[in-house]
Amino acid sequence: RQRNATVPAVQRFKSCAVVGNSGTLLQAELGAEIDAHDAVIRVNHAPVAHSAAGQRYARWAGIKTTWRVVTSQWFREEKKDPTARILAVCDRGFVYSCQNLLMGNPGHLSVGPNPRVHNVNPRFYGEVRRLVGKSAIP
Repeated sequence: RQRNATVPAVQRFKSCAVVGNSGTLLQAELGAEIDAHDAVIRVNHAPVAHSAAGQRYARWAGIKTTWRVVTSQWFREEKKDPTARILAVCDRGFVYSCQNLLMGNPGHLSVGPNPRVHNVNPRFYGEVRRLVGKSAIP
């Protein structure tokens, strides 16, 4: 049975941290606080625990990753983070153009009862960026 790659499985977390890869992370050692959350969502391909660079930044950015958000052009980089689930932002002309990227290759982990990769509508991602951009919270 085929599954819609834009609809992730329902999961509930009591708390979550959203972590970018900006140099402002180096202003405070928040790694332990970030890792204490039930879910950690990382944006882009900042290094984490499975790499030497990730170990160097652990005290500032933590090492835990529950979800990683990437644009569809960097989707193939998901192999570098084998434990994280991927939210691929489809930034192509129309959202369904990424269905083939996610589901057209049997080697991708976007099919089955508990897929690792999900496609995110770019409008949703744009709205999140707009709202976060207005926030004073680092």
